[in-house]
This record gives sequence, C-alpha cells and structure tokens, in this order.
Amino acid sequence: MNKIVACVGTAALSASMMQSISAQEIIRSPAQRPWSVAATVRGFYDDNVNTTPVDADKVDSFGIEVSPAVGFAWTDEATTINAGYRYSLKYYDEAIPGTFDPNQGGGDHTDQSHNFMAALTHDFSERYRIALTESFVIGQEPDSLRSPGQASDQFQRISGENIRNYASVIFDARMTPLFNAELGYNNSYFNYDAEFNEALNSTFLAPIVPSPSGLLDRVENTGFAELQYLMTPSTTLLAGYQLRAVNYTGDEPITGLVPVPILFSEDRNSVSHYGYGGVNHAFRPDFTASLKLGIQYVDFYNLPDNGNTENTGTSPFVQMMLTYLYGPESSLHAGFTHSRTPIYDNTATDADTSVLWLQLRHRIVPRLFGSATGTFQSSTMNGVANGRGNDDKTDLIYGLGLNLEYFFNSYISAEIGYNWDKMNSDIIGDWDRNRVYIGVTARY
Repeated sequence: MNKIVACVGTAALSASMMQSISAQEIIRSPAQRPWSVAATVRGFYDDNVNTTPVDADKVDSFGIEVSPAVGFAWTDEATTINAGYRYSLKYYDEAIPGTFDPNQGGGDHTDQSHNFMAALTHDFSERYRIALTESFVIGQEPDSLRSPGQASDQFQRISGENIRNYASVIFDARMTPLFNAELGYNNSYFNYDAEFNEALNSTFLAPIVPSPSGLLDRVENTGFAELQYLMTPSTTLLAGYQLRAVNYTGDEPITGLVPVPILFSEDRNSVSHYGYGGVNHAFRPDFTASLKLGIQYVDFYNLPDNGNTENTGTSPFVQMMLTYLYGPESSLHAGFTHSRTPIYDNTATDADTSVLWLQLRHRIVPRLFGSATGTFQSSTMNGVANGRGNDDKTDLIYGLGLNLEYFFNSYISAEIGYNWDKMNSDIIGDWDRNRVYIGVTARY
C-alpha cells in the first residue's frame, strides 16, 4: 500500500501546493462517519492576478473566497474508497480581464472552480492489489490546471471553463517472496476554453497569434511496467519501461503568417520511450528514499522535415523522492525530477525540465500546525520550428507557500497563509506574484 500511495503522491504535487485540495483533506471528519461536509471562507489579496510581466497590465485585487466541500470514505478488509468534491467561488473587487482574449471573461469579478477527486484500492489477495485514482478540475487558476512538475501549461490565469483531468490505474503483483511487478496506466486530458481568435489574426502577413487551446489542448497516455527485486528487507532494486504518447487536439495553426499557417497543433504530437533502473531504500521505518535513473527517447513524428526542426532527441530521466515522518503529525517530503515535457512556446518542440520540490508539515503544539512548500523549476527549450524558434532559451520558476492553521476543536479551524511565485523567462519576460489570505473552515 505505501508503495502505491507514494507513487501517486509524487505525480500529484504541483508548484502551488498550499492551496491545493486532496481527497484526504476533503474527507477529514470529526466523527467516524463515512461522509463529511466542510465550508471555508477566506479573505485574500493578490498583487498580480494575471501573472503578467508588463507593469501597465498588472491587476491587483482584494477578494473573498467561499468554498464548500463534501467527502466520502469507506473501507473494509480488502477495499478502501475515498471521494471528494470542492467548489470554489472567488470574488475580486477589481475587474479581471481575460488573459488571451480581452473579450472572453473581460471585466469579470468572479472565478469559479470545481475540483473532484477519488481513489480506490482493492486487495484481491495478499499477492495482488489494484489502485485507481481520479482528479478532475474546471477552473481558471494555473495552480490547479497546469501539469505537475512540467513546463507545459501557462502560469497565467486563463478565463473560461478550462478542464484538466488525471486518471491512473496501478496493478501490483507479488510473484515470489523476492520479486514484485507493477503494471500501470496514466491518462491526462487538457481542454482550454480560449480558442483561436480571428480578430487577433486578421492582419495580412502578420505572425499568427496562437491560443492556449491551440498550444496546450492535448491527451497524454502513459503505460509502464516495472520489476522489483527485494535485495534486503530494507532495499529494493527495480527496473522499468515506460511508453508515453502526447496527442495535441487543438486543431489550430500555431505558427506562420496570416493567412499562411506553417505549423498546426497536431504537428507537435510525440511518442516517448523511457528505460530506467533504480532503488527504494528504508533507512528507518520513518525515513525512506527512492531513486530512478534512465533515458528518455522522444519522436515528434508529425513535424515537417524542413531542416530546421529537431524531430527526435534523447534526454536523461531522473526521479528522486525522500520521505521523513519525524514526529507526531509532522512530516517532510522532498523530491527532484528531470525529463522532457510539453511546452507553451509555439516555436519549441518541448523542454528539458528539472523540478526540485519540498513539502513540510509540522505540529507546533497539539492544535497549531505550520506548513511550508517550496519549488524550483528550470525548463530549457528544445527544437527550432521553421527557423524562428527559442531553442536553448530558459524559464526559471520559483514558488513558496507558508501556512498556519489552528484547530479550535474538531469542527472549527482558522488559517493564515502566504504564496509567492516568480518567473525569470528568456521568452515572455519576468514576473512575480504575491498572495496573502486568512480564513476559517467549519467541518461536520
């Protein structure tokens, strides 16, 4: 069980974890009942709502957020089910213009988001187990929309009902006392509401302005197989293979001149093959680490072969994670990943992306908890599309979150927090964003 949960947890971490919501948080209940309800009210201040690098376009705003949630948890000897839904309504005292299309959501004072999560584990026997997870979001904030640990999706708020969905299934089989096998499948789906803008692309022989939908709408399918060998009671060696297909679904022109497009969304479709080896080690029951090292080979099979585009490439593949449960209700999680990932830039095929992250939760006194999260991400662009690309240009992204939560009793808690995000980009310019909030949550 711990092995499966650790794998899913690593994939679920994102750059702004302080305001993320997990099924575990939704279902937390004062009584041992299968269902729970909760409601959070927050006041907040955001000094750069659209995360724009242009000072003249910055919008700062005070606001209020109302967020009800429901949850369900059930378990027996073989099966555990967790499910939860959270709705969020944010009201800004300043009108928030649309990011891509000023007429789409322009002048809006509100954001609405829907967040659904579910998880199921089932033990067929002592040797065979299956785990399924589902995470579905409709919203505008990049925190919940972009791919965790990737350069892919924009770090700007995008107006409209944008959709992000993750689903996974992992089958775990203990073949012998020393050998274990895992088979898995992950699916990611992205659908942005901002589509090709005819008004922005009406000037003859002007460069095409791509939309978030044209650049980022896609389906990612990943399958993997991993063999594990129990070398000692505390050390497991592993070797695995992973196949990943990225299919862009925007069906829009993304480069060229009006009205002569050169590159379309689907031209950046790709297939990647990963081969890796690694080790899981428990230094102590409360202190564990894992490491995977390998090679990723990617093939952009749809790109036009014009001499200016890199259709194939290889890159190191690295995944590390550290978990330390150092005290009662206190834990430290840290990790590092490196791989080739999708990218928002229309003149690059993808990016070599490295992500370093940390998540700390500490029980200061029995009713007071402190949390801190931090991320650093570096993405270097690959490939030159049609001779005008951003090959070797880099985005550096920083994130920090701090939170204090005090439980008056099992039903009422209060919190105060701060989030800081910053980007230094060779492509879109530099920006930073500061957010502070204070709120109260009621649970039953």
